[in-house]
Amino acid sequence: MFTLPRGATGFFRPEDGPLPVLTGEQLATPLSRVDTSALSRHEWRQVRLYGVGTLGGVLFNAWD
Repeated sequence: MFTLPRGATGFFRPEDGPLPVLTGEQLATPLSRVDTSALSRHEWRQVRLYGVGTLGGVLFNAWD
């Protein structure tokens, strides 16, 4: 049985169903076409610093 890491319960709830799998096209979506309201000022600073411009770049932390 899968056990969520401590602290991850706010992000994923098994009762919500399976996690969606995004396509390459979705991951390549420009940030200008995505709701980015959940990003903090610090995250936006990282996005600008590293020139991340796509949803996939943000989801997979291209700057790490």
